[in-house]
Amino acid sequence: GLDPVEVYDALSQPMRDAFDAGDVGALKKYVNALPLEEARAHMKAMVDSGLWVPTPGEDPGEALR
Repeated sequence: GLDPVEVYDALSQPMRDAFDAGDVGALKKYVNALPLEEARAHMKAMVDSGLWVPTPGEDPGEALR
């Protein structure tokens, strides 16, 4: 897996703020405003590092959409 600290540090400040606050709604809003491939890359990295645990069977790239 990926290093969770490195993945977290690579997130934009709005994503880190939402993540720190546990505000899934804000995180969804931010991710949904990104181009699809960028959103997928962020979510895959978060899943691969253990920062985000998707629902079983859920595509990590679609986790917040």
